[in-house]
Amino acid sequence: LTAIGVGMGNHNDVFLEQIADEGNGACHYVDDYDEAKRVFVERFTGTMQTIARDVKIQVEFNPGVIKRWRQLGYENRAIADADFRNDSVDAGEIGAGHEVIGLYEAEGHMGVAIGDWVAKVRLRWFPDGSREAVETETVLGLGEGGSRFELADARFRLGVVAAQYAEVLRRSYWAREDSY
Repeated sequence: LTAIGVGMGNHNDVFLEQIADEGNGACHYVDDYDEAKRVFVERFTGTMQTIARDVKIQVEFNPGVIKRWRQLGYENRAIADADFRNDSVDAGEIGAGHEVIGLYEAEGHMGVAIGDWVAKVRLRWFPDGSREAVETETVLGLGEGGSRFELADARFRLGVVAAQYAEVLRRSYWAREDSY
C-alpha cells in the first residue's frame, strides 16, 4: 500500500507512515508540482511495482571490533534476530528502482587491526512472484586508512548528515552536544 498525502500543511505524516507500514508500503507527501512529478512520473514504476517482498536485513557486529552501536531509523520495523529466517514474520517490500539504506552509529575499540571484520550484513527477500527466499551475506572490514568519512561516497555522506540533522531536530539524546 502506498500512502500519499496531498496538500499544503496540516498533514499527519505519522498517520501516513502507520498506514504504509501496515500495508508493507511507503508513504509520500505531495505538496508541490515538483514532488508530484517525482512521485507520479519519475518514480511511478517503483512506487507501483514491487520487485522484492518481505525484505529483511540483519547486521551482526564483531564484538572484538565494535564496542557499542545503535540503529538510526526504521526502529518501528525492527524484527528479532531469531525471526530473520522465519517466513511467517512480515517484513517490508521494495519497489522497482528504489533503495533502502540501513544506517548504524558504531563506536569501535582502540587498536583494531586492519583486515578485522567489522560487521556481517545478511539480506533475505522473496523476488516478486517467487515462493523461495533468496539470502546473501557480505562481510565488511576495515581497509587501509580505516573509516574515513571524507573518503566515503558522496551519497553516503549526505545520508549521514541528513540523519544527524534529524537527530538534532528531534532533540535526540544522542545529539545533545551537537549544534546547527
